[in-house]
Amino acid sequence: MTLSDTNKQIDVNHAKRYIDAVAEAEHTSDEEFFFWFDRASSLDEYFESGVLTLETDILTPAVLDALGSTNFASALEIGHGGGRILLAACSKFEHVTGIDIHTSNEPVKRKLAASGVKNYSLYTTDGSSMPAEVNDLDFVYSFIVLMHIPSIDTFRSYVAETRRVLRPGGVAQLYYGRYSKMSWKAQLRWYFAGYREITKNDTNHTSLVVAERIAHKIAREAGFNVIDSGYSLKPDRKTKGVQKYMSLQAPL
Repeated sequence: MTLSDTNKQIDVNHAKRYIDAVAEAEHTSDEEFFFWFDRASSLDEYFESGVLTLETDILTPAVLDALGSTNFASALEIGHGGGRILLAACSKFEHVTGIDIHTSNEPVKRKLAASGVKNYSLYTTDGSSMPAEVNDLDFVYSFIVLMHIPSIDTFRSYVAETRRVLRPGGVAQLYYGRYSKMSWKAQLRWYFAGYREITKNDTNHTSLVVAERIAHKIAREAGFNVIDSGYSLKPDRKTKGVQKYMSLQAPL
């Protein structure tokens, strides 16, 4: 997937703000670094929440059924951030690859080493593609990431790249910004496009929302079967969050 020149520049500017903000947090303290991605009352709570996210939001019944088993499987996380979910995933999968555009991975590596985790690889990427070294993966997932990318072209690129690196029968669980979270006036304004790029938002705020019909269309055009969809849930596990998900499977 080739990005337009305009969107390439948008992506570069967006990435620089993100990278600089993460680097500033890293240079402050480990807590500031980790909490930049997800707020918590303690580091223990931060990483415990990653276990909950993995087990309830990512490894849903439909995903587990499609995977068959996570034993001896390889996984990739789009936007591993501070390693909150990646640490939990390393206990479920034989190997986990984390990709992100930031270069501040030392705190993540220290935490993983302190936890005795070695079955992972971390890559800094360009923000729309995946390393050529990863292919024939069993599972790809993202959470609170695709809602922060700058353009629909980037979204398409990530979906296409996910399809490229998955083995036949491989599964993806991709969360993205919920279009219906906008006001009804905004939904009407952007209805025909089916998405909205919010380029002026601050770093770590929603920058892309996509209607389910468009997300599923992009997934099918990339060669996926859509096997499930739904909403993220707030901590009360009852109220809809700001994301939707689509569970995808590469044809056998």
